[in-house]
Amino acid sequence: MSTTVMRNSMRIILITTGKACALSVLMLSLSDRISSITGVSYIDSTSFAICAIIALLMTLLVKPMNDQTVRTGISIATLCLMLIWGGLVLLFWQNEASGTIPPSGLLLAYATIGRITTLAINFQWNTHISLSDDSESSKIAAASIALSMLIFMMSFCLDGPCALILTIAIGLASCILNIVVETSVSSNDDSSHSYDNVRESDAISRTSTDAVRRTRLLFFGSRMLYGLFLGSVVGLSSLAQPITLFEMPIAALCIATLAIGLIGSWFFFDGRASSYSIISMPLLVSILAAICFYSQDVASMTRVFVVMTEVVWIAQNMFQLSSYRKMTKTAPTSFALIEYSFQIIPFYLTAWVVTSFAGEMQGPLFSGDTLAIIELFNLGIIVAVATVAIARHIVRYHPMPSGGANAVDSKSLKENTLSIATLAEKYGLTPRELEVLEYLAKGYSRPYIAKMLFISPSTAKTHTKHIYAKLAIDSQDALISLIRDNANEQQHPIEKASLRVR
Repeated sequence: MSTTVMRNSMRIILITTGKACALSVLMLSLSDRISSITGVSYIDSTSFAICAIIALLMTLLVKPMNDQTVRTGISIATLCLMLIWGGLVLLFWQNEASGTIPPSGLLLAYATIGRITTLAINFQWNTHISLSDDSESSKIAAASIALSMLIFMMSFCLDGPCALILTIAIGLASCILNIVVETSVSSNDDSSHSYDNVRESDAISRTSTDAVRRTRLLFFGSRMLYGLFLGSVVGLSSLAQPITLFEMPIAALCIATLAIGLIGSWFFFDGRASSYSIISMPLLVSILAAICFYSQDVASMTRVFVVMTEVVWIAQNMFQLSSYRKMTKTAPTSFALIEYSFQIIPFYLTAWVVTSFAGEMQGPLFSGDTLAIIELFNLGIIVAVATVAIARHIVRYHPMPSGGANAVDSKSLKENTLSIATLAEKYGLTPRELEVLEYLAKGYSRPYIAKMLFISPSTAKTHTKHIYAKLAIDSQDALISLIRDNANEQQHPIEKASLRVR
C-alpha cells in the first residue's frame, strides 16, 4: 500500500511540474514576454490563422488517440517541435545581437511552431490531469498554478541569455516529463490512473449517452464562448505596452510568497478544506500578480491583466476536468483534446481577426489607460465567473468522501473491485444498485451519486436503502468496512483458514 501511495505521489509531482512548465510557456506567450527575450515580435496575425487550421485538423486525432502508439508519437512530435522552436529562438537572439534581420518565412514559422507546440503540450497535460481522482484535482490545480506563476515572475527577474535559457528549458522539461508520464503511467495498465483502468471504472455507469447531451452542450459550449472572449482580449493586448518589473524588492517578495504557498499547497492541500480553499485562488493570484507588476502607469499593466485572465480560467478548468470527463461520458484518451479544441479554435480565429485590424482599431478607446481598464474589467468578470464555477462545482459535483471509515479511494479501489462484485452477486444486487454501491464505497453522498448517475435524489436514496437492507447493514461506514473485510478474506484465504484452525 505504501508503495502505491509513493508512486501516486510521484505521479502528482510529475503532472504538477509538467503542467506548470507548460502553463508558464503559455503565460510568456500571452504576455508577449517571448518577444522581449528574443527581440523578434511573437504576435503575428497570419500565425493565428494557420494555427486555427492546424488545430482543426488535430481534431481528426480524436479516434486515433485510442492507440498507444499514436499517443506516444504525438508526445515525441511535440518534443521535436519544441526543439525546433528552441533552435529558432536561439537563432533570433543571436541575430539580434549581430543586427541581422531574419527572413519573413522564419518569423512566421517561429510564431506558428511556438503556438502549436504550446497547444499540443497543454492539451496532453490536461489529458493526464483528467485521469486523476476528484480528490487530487485541488492539489494539482493549486500547486501547478503557483509554480507556473513562480516561473513566470522569475523570467522577468532575468535578462539576456538567462531568460532565454529559462524559456527553452521549461518548454523542453514539460515535453520530456509528458513522455515519461504518458509511457510509464497513463499508458501503463499497472497504474490505477491508466487509460484502460479509468475507462473500465467509467464503464460502471450504464447511463445512456442521450442523458449527457445537455451536460456536453453546456460544458463544451462554455469553452467555445471563452475562446472567443480570450481571442478578443489577447488581440487587443497587441496594442499594449510590454510588461516590466518596476520594483525588484516587491517582485522578490511576491516570488517568496508563491514559493511558500507552493510548499504549503503540497503538504496541507488535502481533504475537504483544500477544495474550499481553492475558491479563493482566482482572486488571490490576481492580486499577487498585480502587486508584483504594480506601476502607477496603469497602461503598462494591460498585459498582466490579460495573462491573469487566462490563469484564472485555467485554475477552475483544471479543477473540473476529472469530474466532467465522467459526466460527459467522453473517452479518457480524447476528452482533453476535444475540450481544448472547443476553446482554442475560436481563440485563434478571433485573435487572427482582431490582430489583423489592430491598426485600424488603435485610438482613444483601445490605447493607454482606457485599454488597461477594459482588460481589468474583463479580468474582474473572469475572476467572478471562475470563483462561482469552483464553488458550484464543489457543492454539486465534487464532494469529498465523508464518514468515519476511510473510503475506498483510487489507490485501493482496484484491490476492492472483486470484493464489491462478489458482494453484489452474493446478495443479489441489481445492476443499478451495483453502480450506487461503487460510489458509496468511495464515500460519496447520495446527492452526488444522483447527479453522477443522472437519477433523482429520491431514487438514489431508495437504492441506498435497498443495498443496506440486502447487506444487513445500517450505514455507509459499515458498508465500507464490510467491503474491506471481504477483500482481506479474498486476498489472504489461507492465513484466515489457519487462524480459524488455531
